[in-house]
Amino acid sequence: MELGEQVTLGERPAAKAAAPSTSAGFIAGFTERGNTDGYHFCISPTDAENKLGGRLVGDPEVFDCIDAAFNEGASVVYVTRVTGDNPVAAKKDFADADEAPKVSLTFTAREVGEYGNRIKVQVATAGGKTKVTVSFDEEVVEATPEFETQDAVVAWVNENSNWITAAKGPSAKLPKSQTLALAGGDAKTGTADGGNLVEALNRLVKDLGPGQVSAPNFRDEEGHLALLATSILNNRRALLDDEKEATKDELVENATPLQAAPGKGARRGAYMAQWAIIPGLTQGTTRQVPYSGVQMGIIARSEAEGNNPNKPAAGRKRGKARWALGLVNTWTQEEIAELDDAGVTCAILAGGVPCTFGDRTLIDQDEESRDWRSFAASRLVMAVSELTRQVLMGFEFEQIDGRGLVFSDLAGQISGRACMPFYREDALYGALPEEAFAINTGPAVNTPQSIEQEEIKAQVALRISPKGGLLKAEIVNVPISESL
Repeated sequence: MELGEQVTLGERPAAKAAAPSTSAGFIAGFTERGNTDGYHFCISPTDAENKLGGRLVGDPEVFDCIDAAFNEGASVVYVTRVTGDNPVAAKKDFADADEAPKVSLTFTAREVGEYGNRIKVQVATAGGKTKVTVSFDEEVVEATPEFETQDAVVAWVNENSNWITAAKGPSAKLPKSQTLALAGGDAKTGTADGGNLVEALNRLVKDLGPGQVSAPNFRDEEGHLALLATSILNNRRALLDDEKEATKDELVENATPLQAAPGKGARRGAYMAQWAIIPGLTQGTTRQVPYSGVQMGIIARSEAEGNNPNKPAAGRKRGKARWALGLVNTWTQEEIAELDDAGVTCAILAGGVPCTFGDRTLIDQDEESRDWRSFAASRLVMAVSELTRQVLMGFEFEQIDGRGLVFSDLAGQISGRACMPFYREDALYGALPEEAFAINTGPAVNTPQSIEQEEIKAQVALRISPKGGLLKAEIVNVPISESL
């Protein structure tokens, strides 16, 4: 029999509810390269370029938005590539040296798209050995050792190359020495539609967490509805773009139908009114970028500076750009007010610096509760929802006791982990916690019928602190003969 005390070292148990970041960026759209069955986790513009390629001629919006987001303050951006139906990877057959040559090896670009047509493969065969060298835009990017068999070449390329794959052809002989450009690559972006966008957005699964999502290549109603739908599905918030030349009336006309988006999706979207001017790729030049990329970075920077989601990433205090140089177009104060009423978020030049100047979702402000008017408030709901989800995951397969202790425990954890942190930051409105939020896990929610169905449920009610949009001060000139 052992006596005494024992202390051992073990693995730290997982927290029941880790604090969520609501600052992550999610972008779907056209890229030079990248896989088409998942997403790319990017932590810098360089990282994104290594994974997704350079600025896409004709469709540079995703590249530029990623650049803007990171330079404005984003630390993480998930990117999912959109192509048209049946995209093609560039490829080329390499023949053997027989008088009646047959295909020895076929090399194919590792990913679909036109970029593959800029890949050249050099095969050098001598003394019964073959070496393969790969170039992109005439620059050598990788080379194999020398191999004596086709199988060895194929195995090495398929396991190690970042640029091509290889397959054996009908010939059993090594290929002859030759240098050929791959051909036929086509991402079919010219025919990509809302269905292709939805397919790409579905790869940005809910477990990646909350954040802001945009699709800067898809600036029509179909694309906007797809973004609002994925925001509902995955607890995110959408940043919607319009055309660069859109007038004030066109912005109102395009934003208004989204008020009726299915599932009350208008509560989850902010409609960006403008494009921004950002530094070009060479000194002294500039580019024009959809504002969603700039705003994605401004939101991330605001949270990194310690601001909770209910503090809008807008205004001269938290909404100023630090990298963007200007705006493609600007609006008068009257036009800004009209756009704001339509749920369109504008930017202004504050001291010559672009500055987000709006905090509106797309709701119909005459028909729906003004509680959903603020985009920052919507983002706070997103944060509370994610924390509540994490708490609920800690109750998977928990036993439901007859005294209701499990329901009390659930209410306590949601209160402590999902609501109290924001109450302490005054994001939830009330002199006391019970005035600011309420969690109900009682018999009205967890009924005998729901318990019989093995359900554990909670209802969370929030009172979100409003923001000062119109600031007023009255100044009185008092004669020196009078007291103040």
